[in-house]
Order: sequence, then C-alpha cells, then structure tokens
Amino acid sequence: MKKQMRLLLCCLIFVLMASGVSFTAEAATPKKTKLTQDEETHTFSNAKDGSFRYDYAVKSDYYKGVAVDESTKIRYMLIDYGDRLWAVVADGDSEWTGSYDTSSYLANMSTSFKPSTTKTVLQIKKNKTGNKYLENGFYYADDYSILTTGFSMDTYYINGAKAKGVKEIDGVYSFFQKGKQVTKTGWYQSGKTYVYVSKKQVKYRFNGLVCYQYKASGKKRVTNKFLTINDVEYRFDKAGNLEQGFQEIAGEYYYFQDGRARTNYYKKVGKYGYYFGADGKAVRNTWVKFKKIDRYFAASGHNTRIFYAADYTKADKAGRYMLYKNKKWSYAADGIHKINGVYYYFKKSKLGTTSCWYDKNDTTSYYMKKGTVLYKRVYKDNTYRFYQLINNKWKKAKNIWTPAKKGEIHYYNEDGVLQYKYFTEKYKTGAYQKTMWCHNTDTNRWQKMKNMLVSYKTYYYYAGLDGKLLTGEGWHTIDDWSAVYTDAAGKVSKYIYYDAEQDCSVYKQGIYLNEPVTGLVTVQINGKDVYYLIGESGTATTGSQEIGNYIYDFDRYGRAYTRRLEGTLYWNTDEWMARVINTYLGKTNIPCNVFADQAYALAGGDNPVFKLAVKYTDEVTGGIILDRMYTGTEWGGTATISAKLTLSDGTNWLEPDSVVLNSNVTPFSYDALTPGDMIIYYKGKSKEASHVSLYLGKFENAQAVKDYLVKIGISKKKAEACVKDWGTYYGNDGTYWCIHGGMGKTSQVYISNSVYCIPASNNTNTYARKIVNVID
Repeated sequence: MKKQMRLLLCCLIFVLMASGVSFTAEAATPKKTKLTQDEETHTFSNAKDGSFRYDYAVKSDYYKGVAVDESTKIRYMLIDYGDRLWAVVADGDSEWTGSYDTSSYLANMSTSFKPSTTKTVLQIKKNKTGNKYLENGFYYADDYSILTTGFSMDTYYINGAKAKGVKEIDGVYSFFQKGKQVTKTGWYQSGKTYVYVSKKQVKYRFNGLVCYQYKASGKKRVTNKFLTINDVEYRFDKAGNLEQGFQEIAGEYYYFQDGRARTNYYKKVGKYGYYFGADGKAVRNTWVKFKKIDRYFAASGHNTRIFYAADYTKADKAGRYMLYKNKKWSYAADGIHKINGVYYYFKKSKLGTTSCWYDKNDTTSYYMKKGTVLYKRVYKDNTYRFYQLINNKWKKAKNIWTPAKKGEIHYYNEDGVLQYKYFTEKYKTGAYQKTMWCHNTDTNRWQKMKNMLVSYKTYYYYAGLDGKLLTGEGWHTIDDWSAVYTDAAGKVSKYIYYDAEQDCSVYKQGIYLNEPVTGLVTVQINGKDVYYLIGESGTATTGSQEIGNYIYDFDRYGRAYTRRLEGTLYWNTDEWMARVINTYLGKTNIPCNVFADQAYALAGGDNPVFKLAVKYTDEVTGGIILDRMYTGTEWGGTATISAKLTLSDGTNWLEPDSVVLNSNVTPFSYDALTPGDMIIYYKGKSKEASHVSLYLGKFENAQAVKDYLVKIGISKKKAEACVKDWGTYYGNDGTYWCIHGGMGKTSQVYISNSVYCIPASNNTNTYARKIVNVID
C-alpha cells in the first residue's frame, strides 16, 4: 500500500436501508441527473444544481449502504462508481455534502481518529445480500476510493475493484464477469481463455494450450481425454498438451491439429492413405469421392482402390482404375467394375469412351455410355428384362425406352418385360428401318405394327400400311372410324377413334394428345371431311345438332359427312348407296330416269333421332315414293316433282307427308355436288334433257371405288366389270364419280367418273348442266 494512503477510522456502522433517510429539503428541489464525478474537487453530483442528494442516491443502482458518524452525526453513503467503491458525505446539513476527500474536513471527524498505523475497523450489522464485508477495515486509495475485498450486494470486489475471471474464495473457485459471479452452467469466454461453470463453481479453464480441471483438492491438467470446449472438441495428450498428428485411440485412427481432429480430410501416413470423416475417425469399408477421385478405404482404414475421373487434370491418370494388392498398385482387369455405387466398363486398363453394349455372358449384357454403365439386360424365361441403377441398386426398369443394338431401341412395359422394338434409320436392314414391332406373348413371336397409332418415347406416330412410321403433314385413315393427323416430322397431333368400351368416338389433340378440345372439329377419313361435335369429356355427340346456321346429323359413331340448312331432308347416304348399288349395279334394261326414280325409293333409314330424317322400311312403303315417273326434263325444268315420305321430328316418326324434290335446282359445278344429288345432262343447246345420273362421291381413283364397293357387299368381279374409268377425258375431273342408268345398248347400270361429260360418237357428247339437290 502506498504511503500516501491515509488510514481513516470511521467508527461507523453502515446500515443498509430499504428506503432513504428523510431530511429537510430546500424550497426549490433541483432536478435529478445522472451521477457524475468531479476529480478536481473530489465530489460527486446527482442533481442539476451540482449537489449530491441522498434521496436520489438511495433509489439508484449505485447505492450500496449508509452510515452515520457517532461523534459528528455526519451521514456517509457507500456508492459504486467506475467499478470502485466510494464513501461520500450525504448529509444536507454538511458543507461537504458530495465530498469523498477527507482532507478538508478531517478536523471535524470523529475524535476516535487514530494514527496511520492503526487499522480502520468497520463493524457491519447487515447488507442486502447477507454477505459481510469490510469487517477487517478498509483503506483509502490515492484517488480516495475505498480499497476493500468482499461482496457488496451481488457484486464482488477485490481491493475496491470489481472482480473478473477465476477467483478462489474460501477454497472454492468461482468465475466473475464485471464483479458478478457466473452461476449458470456452461462455457464462458474471458479474453483468450474459456471457463466452464457448473453448480456455480469453475470446473475447467482452457487457455488455448492446456486445460485445467478444478476440484476441491486444487487444479490439475486434463490428460488423455477428449473434451468439448465451447462446442469444439479437443484432445489432450498424456502430458496435458493439445494432441497433434496421427494417433490411434481406442482402436480408431485420428489426425489432430492443435488438439482438434481433422474432418473430411485425406492424409497419407507412411505407405497408406487415410480419410478422416465427419466425426474425425478414419473411414472403413467405404468409398469417398473428392477432387475427381473415388477412393475406397478397407476395413483397416487403408486406401486400397483408386479411380480417377475421365476429366481428371492429369491425362496419364484420367479414366484409370487401380487396386492395391500384394503391397503394390496395379491396373484393374478389363470388364465391368462397380465403383462407389456406379458400374464402369474398362478396356485396355482405361475407362471406355464409346456408347455400346457389353455382353458379360450369354444371358447378361450391359449398356454403357462413355464407359458408364446405365442399364443391364437379362434374358430369362424366353424374354428380356431390363434393369437400371437406382440408389446404387439394380431396379427393374418399367415403362422406359432404352437403346439396344445399333439402330434398335427397346421398350420395357410396366412389368419390366420387353414389349416393343423400334428400328431406326441406322438399322442395317432397310426393310426394318422406321418400323415398330410388338411381342405377342401368346405366340412368343414379334409382329410388325401396321396402320395404327403408335407411341415412341414421348410422342405419337402413325405406322402406315407397310408398318413404316410416316412423315409429312396430313390425315391418315386407319379405318372408317379412326384417323390421325401428322405434322411434317410425323408426330401425331390429332386423333379420332371409336372406343368400343365407351361405345362412342373420342377425339384427342395436341403434341402429346392431351389438350382438352370441345366444339365442332373436322377430320378426314377415307379422303372425306367428317364432322364431330366434341363434348367436355372428349367424346363425340350423336344425333342432329344445330350449330350456327346448320344442322349436323351425327350418326351413332358421332360422324357427320354433310351439313344442311334447317328444313332440309336427311338420310344416311352411305346406307342408301349401299342399297342402290346392291340392287341395281350391273342390271340392264333400266333407263336412266327409271333408275333414278326407283333409287330414291331406297333412301332413308330406321332411326328417327335425326331431325327431318326419312323413314325407310322397303321400296314400296318406305323411302321417297314418287307419285309418278318423271323425265329428266321435268326434273330440271319448271315441273313440280312430288313424292310421299315419312319424316321424323328428331325423336319420333310423324304422319306420312308429301315433299317437293326439285325445289333446289342449281347450275352444275363440282363444288355444288353432294352425294345423292341428281345430275341432269343435255346435248348441245337442246332444252330437252337427254340423261340423268346420281352423284356417288369423290374417290381418289377407280381402285378406291372398287374397294368401297367390296366393302358394302359387291363382289370383286362385279366391281371390276361395273366401274368405268374414263380419267380426265372430255373435261371430266377423274376423282368425281356417279351412278348411271340406261347406259349403252343394254341400258346397263354402272359407275363412272364421267360426271361432267358423257362421250358419244359423232361428237354428240352429253354435258351436265344442272344439279338437283334433292336432300336440300
């Protein structure tokens, strides 16, 4: 202690009070301010007028206690300021209020004052925390603060300063921060040191180099132990120093750096390489990949296999697979090897670079792409099964297209069984190119898919009559109920078909045939435009439907080949023509007008669901029965051609009625023709008609007409004999065909494409001048 320190015996009793001691206040009470210290005058102030007021201090957090000198009756307050304790005069009646320098009022102090050799003794009755302090006296420091050791309230002081760090008190080690004892369990930082507190006592202290453990017997270094310090695990060796380098502990290998086990770290130690995982231990029986290298670590922890990726930086090692055996490294044998869950193919001690199949044996093959095995194919029970790697395991591949031999691609169904084969343009045999084949499980044979919609990878295509997938934009007919539309690349974007299970036609559209479509759509089947009305579910509507200004008569398959204005007749022209052709084709001695009149008696049907449908039962009581035989001149002239018939209201048959058949007579043109129309012919400028025929329809060529006839029941022989192909002679369009009666010397009924001009000798050709739209 410095000689300048002056001993003061106060003979005071500090009484810690819950409330302040009252005294007479001045008339004008100054405003309370923050506690300040004037080091020149050695005074404190807590009021705006510069005074130190007891009533302000006693309610503050710097208040520690109060005492009264028994001799002078002057009141003193013990306060905490600047991490130190101060004895301040706190008596409104004293001229030294706020002073902590005893030199100015020494003469007025207690008569019990002793020389500086006498120890100042302060007797304490109690304080707020119940701890006793200052029992052995206190000293004034050079700055007149009080030097003391002990608790004041919940703050611990050592020589008047707030304690910090680890301190021993009565044989117990405690940890302090700004004078406060740390009581909560955990690690705490104090400068570069970490301290662990448990049950209010210090258990460990780590200074960055060594760690001490504290017990009642004292402290000692931590040795041969893992210890987690502030969430970081350290290892201390037998001397208590931080562990370093490669170590074996309890059968596990570690590599330490300043006491911390290296993690996710590769290190070669001696002859062997080790990889220390996330827990710091050397990994065993596993693969680890880093820096484009796959390494395998055996049960011993030693690195025994190395695979360098194809893009490894050193070209001489890239794509190499090496094994450690018999105390030396060597290249792996050629073939398939499993490396870190992936299968690779090696040839000439290096990773393969091509995409191809590798036959391991007679039943198992592997497909690889640049050396990486993607698929496995196994032949068993007369079929192939396909597998692919999923999570490092072979799983049966399902619903997948996969490469096979060159130019051949296979599809494996939901059971993982080979179901389809597609041969690309690269396949060696031309006849197989661009064809798809399906495996018939009943016969165990492969069948070429023809004239049908096929699915290949993510798109749909049309396999034509020869089985080849067609390209080019346009419609392709599958049958009378089905057709597809392909774009230039051959992808199907429109598809109409009859679904027997739902008993309705279904329309699909879009590049994946999954776009919703509603409303009227037009497709082409057998070269003819066909209308369908598609509902919300994608299925076609049946019956007569009025759309815009037209009525569409959709048959049971949802097809409508024509549309008509409100008030026009309806019958199925295909059914009608089938009756007419089967009844009259090839017959002789039937004049043209007789044939036409009798043909209309076969018109109609037995279904009343179409509005203004014509009823047909037989050619005597059903169909359109003319009231007499009419000539061609009458059909195309001003005469009224009337007939009896029975019509429907769209639900039921009505009573028989009469109808005028020639109310709509128009000049001839190909565009105005509708199947079933009567065509009227004239020679030269004659006003008398010389011939009539019935328009059959538009066909690409004579063979298409013959195929149509065979389909409706005509023999091939009769079809060959009764179809006359006159091509485009005499101004005819060879794709329009009609049925003639009264032709030749025998007045035969046959079919020809002489719709516009019927040639005759001596330039007496007959030309079509008028069309009677009977249906309209």
